Amino acid sequence: MKVTILALFIPSALALAQSNCTVINFDHAVQLKEWAAIDTDEAGLTTHERYSAAYEGGWWHCIYCFQRNIDYRPETSDESIPGWPSETYGYLNGFEDALQRIKSCLQSHAKDEVKNALAKLRIPDTLHYEVKR
Repeated sequence: MKVTILALFIPSALALAQSNCTVINFDHAVQLKEWAAIDTDEAGLTTHERYSAAYEGGWWHCIYCFQRNIDYRPETSDESIPGWPSETYGYLNGFEDALQRIKSCLQSHAKDEVKNALAKLRIPDTLHYEVKR
């Protein structure tokens, strides 16, 4: 079984400069919010590794949904995956963090600018969790 471990920071390589020096930027770092305890599963993954990989999956699933439809409205099922508690919470937190970032960009920039910035992002091939399509 092949296991892919993600780094804690994966830049999107997108920093689109706008007028008045504001920036649409989707670079992010995994935020370990709930998981202080460290254990290891049968595949050798720690709680933090499972959380981080799931966080990235949730982040990129949200990005993908808004790439397809800038007026996207999340459904409860979009924000969750089954698995270890660290995976479930990591996915939810990644999705919600991306959602908040997109909402913030939509409040301060034209919808077309945000849509174009999102369209330039490429979902990483190294994700441990497949983005729901």
